[in-house]
Amino acid sequence: METTTPTKETKTMATLNVRNEQQRILLEEELKGQISDGMWENARPDSHWIVWCDATVVVDPENVGRDFYARKDNYNLTAPLLLEIVGDRMVEAVQAGGFPDYDRKQMVADLKDLKVIMKTRAGVVA
Repeated sequence: METTTPTKETKTMATLNVRNEQQRILLEEELKGQISDGMWENARPDSHWIVWCDATVVVDPENVGRDFYARKDNYNLTAPLLLEIVGDRMVEAVQAGGFPDYDRKQMVADLKDLKVIMKTRAGVVA
């Protein structure tokens, strides 16, 4: 019997649906890097970051959440140390992404919402 090795095209792709484009930018431009080799580089369990960094981030405000199992989903996205080090860079990334009036207050609100979204299963009605 012949076996095939799954390729990126044949694997089921993980998707994280977020509420707005600003949240998508925060994840893609900074948070995925912090989860993989920044703030949470040495967090447990090992390899916790892979599914998050491989996930496709989609803006879908009517169906926020993830469609995959995550071994870790309790990242403190509003940790003072994180925001002290990369907060300005995150605001600038969102501003450069087409939201010139985006500020730190809006970023903190988006990050608080993302903490909840990252724990939510998309399509699950409570």
